[in-house]
Amino acid sequence: IVTLSAQAPLSCDSKKNNGCKGGSVSSVFDYARKEGLVDEECLPYGADSEIPCPTSIGSCKKYHAVEYCVTSSEEGIKREIKKNGPVVAVLPVYRDFLVYADGIYKPVEGTPKFQGGQTVKVIGWGSDDKSRNYWIVENIWGESWGIAGNAHIATGQKNLYIEEFVLAVMPKIEEEAKSSDSKATESDNLHQGGSEKTSGEKENMDL
Repeated sequence: IVTLSAQAPLSCDSKKNNGCKGGSVSSVFDYARKEGLVDEECLPYGADSEIPCPTSIGSCKKYHAVEYCVTSSEEGIKREIKKNGPVVAVLPVYRDFLVYADGIYKPVEGTPKFQGGQTVKVIGWGSDDKSRNYWIVENIWGESWGIAGNAHIATGQKNLYIEEFVLAVMPKIEEEAKSSDSKATESDNLHQGGSEKTSGEKENMDL
C-alpha cells in the first residue's frame, strides 16, 4: 500500500490551493492529474504550507490521477470501494464531531456546525452487534481523535451528505505510462518495417 504525500499539494500547488487556510478536493485532483503526486517518503507531511516544494521532488516516482468522478448511493459507494479503493467525502463539521471518541456517530439534533467542511476518506463499512450500519471514515486529526484517527459514521445521515456525494479517483503510475508509450512506439516501428528490437464488529475494509 502506497501512502501518498499530503504535503505535496500544500507545498507545490500554491496557485490553486490556499495551503493550510483551505482549498478544494477538485483542485487537488486536478493537480494530481497534471503534475502527479509523490509518496510520503519523498515528501513527508509537515502540517505547514510554508514548507517549500523541494527540487528533489522531480526524481520521485509520480502517481497521476487519470480521471475522477462523483458517485453516490450506499450501494454505488460500496461498489466503487470494492473495485478501486477508498473514496473522498466532504463532511459538514458539527461541534460534537470534534469530541467524537468511539461508537457510531450521528450528529445530535440542534448541534451547531462550523462554516465549510472537512475532507475525509471513506475506506470501508461495517455493522455492530445491533445490526446498525456505518461507514468507516479516516480523518486527518491524528490517532488521539476518534478510534485511532478513524470514525464509524452511521449510514443514511442526510445532513452529512456521504451517500449523496463522494469523489472517486482512478490512479496511474507515471512509470507505467512511460512503459506503455515505449511499447506503443516499438510496435509502430515494427509495423513500419523498422529494425528496432522489442523487450467483534463485522467490517469490510478494501484499502
